[in-house]
Amino acid sequence: MNKKVEADMKRRINAISLIQQHIVDENSDAVSLILRAHLLAEHLIEGLLESYLEEKAKPILELELNFYKKLQLIEGYELLPKNLIISIKKLNKLRNRCAHTLGMKITNEEIKPLFAEIIEEMPYGDTMLDEEEIKVLMLRYMGWLAGYLAPKTWE
Repeated sequence: MNKKVEADMKRRINAISLIQQHIVDENSDAVSLILRAHLLAEHLIEGLLESYLEEKAKPILELELNFYKKLQLIEGYELLPKNLIISIKKLNKLRNRCAHTLGMKITNEEIKPLFAEIIEEMPYGDTMLDEEEIKVLMLRYMGWLAGYLAPKTWE
């Protein structure tokens, strides 16, 4: 097995481990799940940048760019479809509100915009927003993000 394939497999295993250990927690409230979804998205976006830029990624990632700037790089390099970038930008806005508002309470109406651009691509997307509780919606969102972004990280 060549070194690139071996490194790609290691990244994939690490991503699966990350999700199992740190993202899925049955005791999480809505705010915690939004923060975790944001962390997951950032981790996968960094992996995508590393994969695309290869050795040129290190100096860029060492700049410690904020989430939005990393997303702008992804958008500029056209590494993700526009609808996914729009959804992730909405996640970033919601995360910022949660992180900077003490006692923040989240409603389904605040979660639904995350799905507006991607709902047609999600399994059972046409029915899920009417019935699901926030926790289930956020877990589905994180699963979809991981499923969509992880393979792109290791192409």
